[in-house]
Amino acid sequence: MEEKIERISEWIKRKSFPFTIELNLTNLCNLKCKMCWLRSSNPNLNELKDEVWLRIVEEAVELKIKEFRIPGSGEPLMRKDLVFKLMEKIKEEGRNGLLISNGTLFTEKDVRKLVEIEWDVLTLSIDGPNPKINDFIRGKNTFQKVIKTLKWLKKWKRKLKTQTPWLRMNVVLTNKNYDKLDKMIKLAKNYEFKEVLLQPITIFSKEGEKLSLKNSNIDKFLLKGIELAKKFKIKTNFKLFLKNKIIKMTNEMEKLIENEIRKFKGFLAIPCYEPFYNLIISPSGNIKVCAVANESNLNVKNKSIKQIWFSEYLMQARKNLKEHKLFPFCSHCCVPIFLENKRIRTKLVRFNAV
Repeated sequence: MEEKIERISEWIKRKSFPFTIELNLTNLCNLKCKMCWLRSSNPNLNELKDEVWLRIVEEAVELKIKEFRIPGSGEPLMRKDLVFKLMEKIKEEGRNGLLISNGTLFTEKDVRKLVEIEWDVLTLSIDGPNPKINDFIRGKNTFQKVIKTLKWLKKWKRKLKTQTPWLRMNVVLTNKNYDKLDKMIKLAKNYEFKEVLLQPITIFSKEGEKLSLKNSNIDKFLLKGIELAKKFKIKTNFKLFLKNKIIKMTNEMEKLIENEIRKFKGFLAIPCYEPFYNLIISPSGNIKVCAVANESNLNVKNKSIKQIWFSEYLMQARKNLKEHKLFPFCSHCCVPIFLENKRIRTKLVRFNAV
């Protein structure tokens, strides 16, 4: 985190290289989760070839990028061979890596490889503490498949005597699971998760709307989960959801952002720091300002990532943010990004970023 903050702070006076790169390998997915953005769009399936992704990793290493994220725009393991090629290369170069997955496509051989290469962080999406709830949201037999993956992880981490990968559970908060948070913590404890993060549902479809949480009694379930997580020494973000503020504003996040930056001025009042440290590449190779933004016409197929990082497109986006301007897509900002910006802002204070 310290080096990340230092790189961001360099933008106060000069340009800086990215700290993180986000490799969105595919929009394909083997599941049809009821709340997923894929239900309301026609994703671009013109995806980059393996050799282009490998070239991108090489360029990123040359730029001294430290953190590589392979998130779930689709399910990364739909391109399993490529995922493991990239992960092995990233770890061979001594970089940190994060993979987000629905956890249903791993074989035991895959899990063993993940543990052997000492992959840093694995985030698995689980939306219920039992098959009935989880499978209703994510599809038939998904709970059983994820549990099988978790059992293999437990087995190989013990056999190889390692704590990696760090396990993080991602839970989309819905009207089907809000009152089962203590059970989610117990599930996390049983399978050695170190962290459980809630993500409020963003409405993309009628199916998602049916899962929307409108119950005002969630605080007692959050408090119960917080108490249990403390006992088991599991990190959570549950406290941030008390009093329903973030839950109620999931589709109008710009109001939360404006309220947050109003307390500051100068560089500390920048609405979002992500374009100052994170380079996001879509499956087609197009660049995005952030995870929820539309794709630009800027593509890695005909430009190096160094050229892209200092391109007019991204520099203009940073200029707008320095002027404390929000983009239209900020209304659908991901809560984890919003919270990360709060954390960055707190850390930047010591750099006199005013």
